[in-house]
Amino acid sequence: MCAFPYQGNLNPYRHVIPFNGYYPQYPIAPYPHSSYNPGYSYDQGGWPIPYNYGYSIGRAPWDLPSLPSLPELPSLPSLPPISCGFTGYKSNKRDRQAAVAEGGWHVAWAYDISETDVGLGLVSAGVSVFSSNPAPFMAWITDLTNRTIASLNASAQQQFTPEVKREVEGLAFDIIKKAIQGRSAREITKDFERIQVKAGAIEYNGGNYLCSNLITPTWGMKPYIAVRIAGDVYI
Repeated sequence: MCAFPYQGNLNPYRHVIPFNGYYPQYPIAPYPHSSYNPGYSYDQGGWPIPYNYGYSIGRAPWDLPSLPSLPELPSLPSLPPISCGFTGYKSNKRDRQAAVAEGGWHVAWAYDISETDVGLGLVSAGVSVFSSNPAPFMAWITDLTNRTIASLNASAQQQFTPEVKREVEGLAFDIIKKAIQGRSAREITKDFERIQVKAGAIEYNGGNYLCSNLITPTWGMKPYIAVRIAGDVYI
């Protein structure tokens, strides 16, 4: 005799186990949740109820027919990049520098001087051409002269006797000071026995552009001392 009243065929994924000692007439299932067999759900008594997935009752989702593959879409033609014009910073400083160096000149450039610093006469931090004490500016000129000479080879450097060096420094002192005070490019050239020296400052313009439109204009100056050896013998 069956130990419980259910007389039909049991789901092969299920097992019915009666309580031991507690109401043996009510069976329970060891896997009461539908997660054990995704193809079935269970009623409150734990009995299997097949899902209807829209096809035949009890049909599991992995038995459904696969959908047809979609046709591959044609690739779109690549579009040219959209450009509104130049965006960034540009100036004519390099063109001005190239003009100074043209012809075999060896140039030592000082740092750029912004429009604000030019207004204050500053060629470097704490060094102003407007100061009543010329010593800091002269020291700055001496450093620029030394860098100019150092750019030459040993044979060319021998052309700079102490007397020539002092004369070059005096030449650069006057012309660079006038350029800063006048806020304009200036240059002076002098020939010595076998060398030529020129000193001055270039003036350049630039700005920040957005789509070729000038947003922030800039202006500056850049002092220099340049040397050229006669006949290019020592370079």
